[in-house]
Amino acid sequence: ACWALGHVAAHDTTNRNLVCEAGGLEVVITAMHRHQEDRVLQTNGCWALVGVAAHNAAFRQRFVEDQGIAAVVSAMKHHKNEGYVQEFGCRMLGHVAVDSAANRSRIAKDGGIGAVLGAMRAHEDDIKVQEYGCWALGSFADDDSNRTIIAENGGIKAVVLAMRAHKERSKLQAYGCRTLGYVATDSTANRTRIGEDAEGGIPAVVGAMLAHSKKSYVQAYGCFALLKLAADHAINRIRIGEEGGIGAVVSAMLTHADESKVQENGCRMLGNTAANNANNRHRIGEEGGVGAVL
Repeated sequence: ACWALGHVAAHDTTNRNLVCEAGGLEVVITAMHRHQEDRVLQTNGCWALVGVAAHNAAFRQRFVEDQGIAAVVSAMKHHKNEGYVQEFGCRMLGHVAVDSAANRSRIAKDGGIGAVLGAMRAHEDDIKVQEYGCWALGSFADDDSNRTIIAENGGIKAVVLAMRAHKERSKLQAYGCRTLGYVATDSTANRTRIGEDAEGGIPAVVGAMLAHSKKSYVQAYGCFALLKLAADHAINRIRIGEEGGIGAVVSAMLTHADESKVQENGCRMLGNTAANNANNRHRIGEEGGVGAVL
């Protein structure tokens, strides 16, 4: 039944509405709570929840109110070796966290951050788990408390490892940049963690931008990550300059002149990188940064 509901609702707004109006969400969540050891049911249950609720704000809220977060986290913890459970679980939790501070807090409280990090560690070679794991962490990290939890529990390392292992995946690279940018926001400690050589976050971001220069979403999130890493952090500004970050951002701005987020994030990044750093100001001039801003 869960498998069927997922396929009926996937990519069909009318069917999604019918499933929810008929109580389909509640049926799936209840089944998942009652049969936690059933691997097939948990796999199909997570899939159904993504198909029915992931792309509708009202349905996502019903999912939360009906204890859906706990059901998904439980599935991920009980079936750690099942790649589809981990993939669909990361997808669902990531969508639920978007545009809802309350949901982000609830996910952390119910163990969702740990579940996603566990999925990424257990399935390093599974591209989809890594991709949606990065996506979910980025959605969680738009929250001060969650940023700290992610950083202190190895989330930075998990994201950087995913970016290194799957360099050809443009969406994963974009999601990784997004996560690193959010984790760095308003946290000197996290900016330092990401910038440290052991983590390799700055080379990972610059590498993503260079490898996917034609993908505007990678460029926008790459610029976003670098501007956050450079903010009020002298050492990171030096590293960004030395790793080729200035050239990558200028190239992004020139290549994607019509993309407002690339332009906005690029300008902010160049401003942050130039602050109190004569070498970077010189690099910006040499790389064509003045013309890109103008």
